[in-house]
Amino acid sequence: MDEMLSAWAGFVIVMGTAVLVTLAAVVWILFFRKNARHRRRRRRQRSDQHQPNPTLAQIGGLPPAREDDKLSEEQPTPTLISRL
Repeated sequence: MDEMLSAWAGFVIVMGTAVLVTLAAVVWILFFRKNARHRRRRRRQRSDQHQPNPTLAQIGGLPPAREDDKLSEEQPTPTLISRL
């Protein structure tokens, strides 16, 4: 009888703790969500001083294409697996 009572008490303690943690989380979420609704986000206005990234025409086009000979001559970088 004593073992059954201690098992029941353990179950009640675990379930009570789970309920309290869940309740605390729900209250915390609702509190912070309520505050977040009332905040207004300000958008930054785009200034004329902001320079966008240059276009390819502005920098002189694409870099020269690689030659296929160069790629075939290079050895691949050894990896851990290839060293085994």
